[in-house]
Amino acid sequence: MLHQAIVPPVRPHPLILAWHWRYETALLVGLPLAFGVLIKAIGLNESLFVLMAVIILLFGWPPARRGLAAYAWCLLTPHRIRAGCAQAWIHTRRGQLPVVLWCTPRPDGEQALLWCPAGITAEDFIAARHVLASACYATEIDVAVHPRYRHLVTLTVIRR
Repeated sequence: MLHQAIVPPVRPHPLILAWHWRYETALLVGLPLAFGVLIKAIGLNESLFVLMAVIILLFGWPPARRGLAAYAWCLLTPHRIRAGCAQAWIHTRRGQLPVVLWCTPRPDGEQALLWCPAGITAEDFIAARHVLASACYATEIDVAVHPRYRHLVTLTVIRR
């Protein structure tokens, strides 16, 4: 435990870093590109009309707004899990943090699938549930181990 307190988490490999920021990068590149294609296809005024209609639909229709909020939480939760792991000292002796592979919305919050490098176990997450719940703005964190692969851990972030 003392060794984990002394060794800080290290920067991830560039491929893992690209995986961490895949959705944000896609939004940053894809939205202006899609708007440019729309302008070229139907013109500026019509494109602005379509853009406003989509925005009104997404934010004005309650089911779409709830779905958008659920997926926004799925963008935020992996970053908060990594921050919580760093603060709870859930990392290997070399400082590697677990990798959040996937995050999906659930009716009560989100569910994240984590890949744990050698040296990190599900018991580490169970011991740090309160720190992770605080980092994820959640009321509770449930930890489950994959039945076949012990290095895959599922965290259920319960908000409601």
